[in-house]
Order: sequence, then structure tokens, then C-alpha cells
Amino acid sequence: MKPKLIDEARHWSRMWSNRLALVAGAVFGALVLDPTLLKQGVDLVPEPWRPLAAFLGAVAVSATAIGTRLTKQDKLCPPDDRTRR
Repeated sequence: MKPKLIDEARHWSRMWSNRLALVAGAVFGALVLDPTLLKQGVDLVPEPWRPLAAFLGAVAVSATAIGTRLTKQDKLCPPDDRTRR
């Protein structure tokens, strides 16, 4: 079975969910390149606040991912480009 792409697939760089995926990939790459970055980031948060910070961080990342996926994006390509397929 051949996978089918969405109509606007050639405009992938304009989609917010793809931009978020690129940022997540860059963060992951930075953490792999220098694992001390994660420890330095955690050390910025006071010990008693770390559980709340972890929860809020998880909610923020999840909400951003879900929000970008559910948000309708108009005008990914010019109107005349949609007719040329």
C-alpha cells in the first residue's frame, strides 16, 4: 500500500506542526551533543519547585504539539498554485 501525502505536502515548511518537530529535533541534537545542558537547565530550577516545573513543562510541550496539529492553517500555498496539480 502506497502512502498518500496531504494536498499541501510540498509546503511542509509552512506547517506549524512541522516547525515544532524541527525545534524538537534541534533540542534533542543539542542534548546529545552536550549532555550537561540538561543538568544545567534542571539546576536553574530550585529543588522544591522541580515537580511543578516538570509537570508544567510536560503540559506546555504537549499542549503546543496538540495545538499546532489542531490549528487550521489557511493559505499554505497561493490560490493559483492549488489548481496546478
